Amino acid sequence: MGSVTAKQSKLLANTSARSDHMPVKPELIGQIEHAIAKEAEDDGLQWLRDEDDGSGAERLQLHKQMDQGYREASQEWAKAETALSKVLKSKREDQDDFHLPPCDDAKPQSAASSPAFCGLDPEERARRLEAVRAGASAEKARQLRFRASEAGKKLQDHAKRRLRVKISEILREVHRRQNLRQRQEKLKAFRAQRARQGLASGQALGDADHFALGLGEDLGLEDATPRRRCILESLGLEELDLVRKDPRWYLEADPEMEDAGGGNRERLIDFFTPARKDKHVSIECYAQRLRQRLAAACEVAFQDTQDTDSWQSLLGSWHSKGAHQSGMHSSGMSTCLPGDSQMSSVSIRREPIRDDKASPTMQKVWEKYRRKEERDAQVMEARRLAAEERMAKNAFKVSQQIRDYASTQSKYKELHQQRLQEAVERKAAREAEVQERLAVMDEFKLRRMRRALTVADEKLEQKRDRVTEGLEVWEAGVVRSQLRAHAQERRARDALRASQEAYHARLEKVGETRSEKTESQAQKNDKLKARIQVSLMQQLEEQRKLECDRQAVATEEKLEAARLRRFRDSNKYNFLEKAFGEQVKFDHKFSFTPTLKDGWHLKGNLSSSAPTL
Repeated sequence: MGSVTAKQSKLLANTSARSDHMPVKPELIGQIEHAIAKEAEDDGLQWLRDEDDGSGAERLQLHKQMDQGYREASQEWAKAETALSKVLKSKREDQDDFHLPPCDDAKPQSAASSPAFCGLDPEERARRLEAVRAGASAEKARQLRFRASEAGKKLQDHAKRRLRVKISEILREVHRRQNLRQRQEKLKAFRAQRARQGLASGQALGDADHFALGLGEDLGLEDATPRRRCILESLGLEELDLVRKDPRWYLEADPEMEDAGGGNRERLIDFFTPARKDKHVSIECYAQRLRQRLAAACEVAFQDTQDTDSWQSLLGSWHSKGAHQSGMHSSGMSTCLPGDSQMSSVSIRREPIRDDKASPTMQKVWEKYRRKEERDAQVMEARRLAAEERMAKNAFKVSQQIRDYASTQSKYKELHQQRLQEAVERKAAREAEVQERLAVMDEFKLRRMRRALTVADEKLEQKRDRVTEGLEVWEAGVVRSQLRAHAQERRARDALRASQEAYHARLEKVGETRSEKTESQAQKNDKLKARIQVSLMQQLEEQRKLECDRQAVATEEKLEAARLRRFRDSNKYNFLEKAFGEQVKFDHKFSFTPTLKDGWHLKGNLSSSAPTL
């Protein structure tokens, strides 16, 4: 009794202490105190009445009171537990979001057995479990969508990477063929010398011409280079569209293919970089403009080459004439040699102009070169401005990206710290709730266990009493059954004795009746007649069988005689037997039947069925 009171006071102290640091409704504390007081009254009544040795009626009344008290206490504790569950449920619902508690690697547990779901109603617990499963399914679906999008991005980037590899292969092949042409040019003079000495055949034997190399004529241009021509010829419209969108990514120098001069690759990138007016045109128009640009550069280079050749021939003729005139003046000869052939011009001969700049042809040449230099200067200035603008834009984009990345990372860090703090607070609150609930449940379980032990003792005593009463009843029944069995056995013996006496009397009566009865003459005559009839029937059956056997023998003899006659008729002259012997078989093709009236049976005066040997 003292221990129970001490535990109750301890439970009340714990409840009041928790109510100080955690808000609990006063109604809940009142319900718990009322349940504890009710249980204490029941325990005092139980311990007082267990010491008395009353009669069976008093014990039965005591048991009824204990059962009623147990039911009332159970109801009170159920109400208290329901109120506590509602309080904890309301506290959980006040939180903004719901998360599962962190998993414990040492003690794994499922979502259904986690502390967050302990003490909830079945409906609420099922609803929360369904929400958790739905969240897990949504997360799995999100991961699947992310994987599918990543696979699509990889496939898209795969096409771009393939195009980049293709362009790299084109540039590598052009570089290899240019190196081959340079080696051929270096060896051309050496081969010509060996051919003049007669040590080798023609100087071009075994060399690849410009058609085999596929690089075109080497005009020494910057706009119409072999790399640009090969790339434009090899790429389709879709691939050229991709290159137009991001030429630097496709054409930038690789570590393996890095040229000696980095400007060559930059000029190639500038060539394929579209101008502002070419960014929104169709890809067909863009490709046509690039080809026109190459064609115009080739045409200008070809015209310049022709002008240079004509100018060099003109300068050569002038130099030869000047040398000839200077020779003539130095020798003092004023007339021409007889062997010289000079053509007289129709127009008046003009004196040569010694100043090259005053020459009309040279003025045209210098004007063309000046225009070309101005055009080249404008092109280079435009390219330089475009490159500077592109580099400025790229630097601004890079700085903007770095700034955005830094701000995003800071936001992510702050959000992560906030989430960690909220998780720690939620975990501490849940652990406090779980500890409080476990303490209340432990105390309640101890009381229920003590009450259950007392009830079990009472039930055991009741069972023992019932078993004792049952054994006494069984013993009385056994005695009655033995007496009844003895009585039945005596009656059976008497009935058997009476039936045997009646049976013997009936047997004696039947024997006496049959021994005195005699057989009459009529009965004897009937029996003799029956035996005679049976004997006659047997004799007639034997005679019938003998007659059947005789007829069967006669019929067989007749059939044998007929077979012999047919055999003799078929072999009248016995040609086959004479020719082939007796073993020859009968054949219907060679059989013969006489048609005369007086047959063999008339000649011999024999019957038709009489056998002959």
